[in-house]
Amino acid sequence: MYVTDPHIMISLAPQELFLDPSHAFRLKLDDYRPATDPHRGFRTRHVETAEDAEEVHNLYRRRQMVPPPADFVLASRDNHGLCYLVAEDEHSGRIIGAVTGVDHVSAFGDPQGGSSLWALAVDAQAEYPGVGETLTRQLAEHFKALDRHYMDLSVMHDNRHAIRLYRKLGFKRIDTFALKYKNAFNEPLFIGEPPEEALNPYAKLIVREAQRRGIGVRVLDAEEGYFELHLGDAAWCAASPSAS
Repeated sequence: MYVTDPHIMISLAPQELFLDPSHAFRLKLDDYRPATDPHRGFRTRHVETAEDAEEVHNLYRRRQMVPPPADFVLASRDNHGLCYLVAEDEHSGRIIGAVTGVDHVSAFGDPQGGSSLWALAVDAQAEYPGVGETLTRQLAEHFKALDRHYMDLSVMHDNRHAIRLYRKLGFKRIDTFALKYKNAFNEPLFIGEPPEEALNPYAKLIVREAQRRGIGVRVLDAEEGYFELHLGDAAWCAASPSAS
């Protein structure tokens, strides 16, 4: 979401939203120039079949990203606001990469003529270099052909490999924020570190659920399963039953 006051948005739905620890980057498509060196061993194309859509779903899941339902991906063929591109191994026909793009003009009538890259995933077993770069370039060229003026993306602040790639392609850092809905995939980003390994399984379940609800936890005696829960000025000491 492009918002100027993310702290206010979060205050209106603290159990649903969180401020993602990502940097935002923008590629100006008016100045973008396609690559001159062709990639080898794979080709890029739009999602075409139900099998393609299923492979995209599975690839995102394997890379620990929110996997769009296969039928939703397939329906993107008729949705001008969404674009799914895949990289296909020319020898095996296997899908080795996927990227999701959003056309802001078709999606919500963006007066600035923008677009964005939402999710880029490359199979960890891909044999060829440059799959992620090629998919990013192909998406940029797709939106440039539609006369869009820029393409935005957000990337985790500590993902140095991805940041190097995007800077290489001409992306520049912009001052905006990424607000996201809480879900099981991004849970580690907003509930903190998991409980101490020394806690018994019952204590871990209670402590983790407290963290999900925004309740602070302080482990007093991990071996005996004693911990303190605190919310605002209130605090409670608790002990979980022994795992044995």
